[in-house]
Amino acid sequence: MGNYDEALDDINKAIELEPLYPKSFVERADIHNFMGNHKKALSDIKTAFQWDLKPHYIRGKIYDAMNRRNEARKDYLAALKLNPEARVSSKIRERLKVLQSANQ
Repeated sequence: MGNYDEALDDINKAIELEPLYPKSFVERADIHNFMGNHKKALSDIKTAFQWDLKPHYIRGKIYDAMNRRNEARKDYLAALKLNPEARVSSKIRERLKVLQSANQ
């Protein structure tokens, strides 16, 4: 079990550093599955699916930086639709307000 415990510690640190990276949750689910922690494995898989808003969020930030406000807005809204409770949601909502007021 030692290697799985170490792997679990490592992946927990990775998730702490980058909580929006769904692949880390998939890896942790796999480790939990090997360790027999099936409920935790299922929970992590569910989280991975929910957190897959990152591509929309990152592309939205890129469009935002390029002053392509409509495209940024679409991606931010798509990210919120995927997971309105994500940790980054408040940042997205804040940015959407700024974009909205810039369009007025």
